[in-house]
Amino acid sequence: MVARRRLAGAAGAGPAGAERRGGGLRDAVLISVTVLALTGCAPGPDRLVRVLEGSPPPTPTSTPSPRPSPLAPRGDIRLRSPRAGDDVVSPVLVRGIAATEGGRVLVRVVDAAGTELAAMEVAIACGVGCRGRFEARLAFYVPAPTEGVVQALEVAPDGSVAQLAEVPVRLVPGA
Repeated sequence: MVARRRLAGAAGAGPAGAERRGGGLRDAVLISVTVLALTGCAPGPDRLVRVLEGSPPPTPTSTPSPRPSPLAPRGDIRLRSPRAGDDVVSPVLVRGIAATEGGRVLVRVVDAAGTELAAMEVAIACGVGCRGRFEARLAFYVPAPTEGVVQALEVAPDGSVAQLAEVPVRLVPGA
């Protein structure tokens, strides 16, 4: 808004002001296009110069490659901690990086028999459609040391598992 006022004031009150100063309609158009470009409402500067000069756009020499999706193929969840083989005491701090369709991850602690001991759905820090960090603190109980896994997964809308990352750990009773 400030840029528009300054440019409009420098050229007069608009196209008529530009003509009075001897710049003509071309200067008024140039100022208007500059204001639009500065405010993000116009195409890039190369195209603006071609339009003002009346030259045709360049012919592309190659087909542009498609922009990669911010979400990689399945398997886009990584657990940073705990690490494979760690002794895990309740509560366990689970950290990772993920990109999911819904911007959320289900984090679980599961024992060797497949029983879910703890679970929590957490948001990915950056939201939907981007790769970001997540963190969950899960409390669980085991009466004796046992093998288990810490999992982070994305649940699809139909309830199936869309992505899964897991690390084998040793679950240890709390002190």
